[in-house]
Amino acid sequence: DVERSRGLGDVYKRQEMASFIKKEGEAALEWLSIILERALTQEKQTNTIKDHLLGVNSATKKIFQELAKQIKALGRIKEKPRKFFVGYWKDKVKFLNVRFARDRLTLRIRIQGYKLHDPKQLTQELNTRDNYWKKIYKDIILVSSDQIPDVMYLVKQAYEKSK
Repeated sequence: DVERSRGLGDVYKRQEMASFIKKEGEAALEWLSIILERALTQEKQTNTIKDHLLGVNSATKKIFQELAKQIKALGRIKEKPRKFFVGYWKDKVKFLNVRFARDRLTLRIRIQGYKLHDPKQLTQELNTRDNYWKKIYKDIILVSSDQIPDVMYLVKQAYEKSK
């Protein structure tokens, strides 16, 4: 009898395991079909400046708005929000992108010709130097509206040198 009850226990465990796998498999298939349906019906996500400004504080919003106004005043510039930044183009060349953090803006400027006059040393050079196109990228951290005139001096150089 003991042997027989052990055999029935194994059968019961196997049946329980089979029903569990069946339920989980059905749930997994349902989940997968939902994900595929969403992917197929979802439109291409468009990024807006409003989306970027959602995670920043009010002081940073004001800084960005003032900075954007001054950048657009430089000339014929296109402002294009992307997934991780807002880019600024002169003709077809991006000379600046702005990344957003809660309490600061990080501006990445593209300098053609390796030369940038930075008297206050606000920039940090990135390790990406392009010897073929003779361009470098530099980051500027902007935390205060008092820095805008100095930053605009650097942005203007990048704008003028962009080809």
